[in-house]
Amino acid sequence: MTSTRQKRIREEIGQITVEFGRSLPCEHAKGYSSWVEDWLFPKIVTEKPDIVSISHAMLLLTRRYRSLRSSVTKRCRNHSGDRGHVCIFHIWDQTHERLEALESTVEKPRLFEENSPSRKEEIVYIDRLYGLDVE
Repeated sequence: MTSTRQKRIREEIGQITVEFGRSLPCEHAKGYSSWVEDWLFPKIVTEKPDIVSISHAMLLLTRRYRSLRSSVTKRCRNHSGDRGHVCIFHIWDQTHERLEALESTVEKPRLFEENSPSRKEEIVYIDRLYGLDVE
């Protein structure tokens, strides 16, 4: 069951828009923001996102950021502070935070079965398998 908080976060993520605030975004940030809004979220993060789709979105987001970072001007490449214009780092950071919030709402996969053998049973099995003295 999802809580009210989880539903609210999913609704916010579903309606993602990058907030620029008072600062004006540079052209690179506008393009990156459009890619996030028009492609990344509609294509990767679906109506019922799971941990795999969210992780995939984080990976693509970061790859796109790194690719853009290597091709923008030095002024934009190193701009990450609160002063000045909104740049690609700000878009990456804000989107990544939202993906992390969405990630916290989805059920994580169970990596181990509840009825799996204990560590001691596994060691005894391995010892027997290789003909080692048991106990």
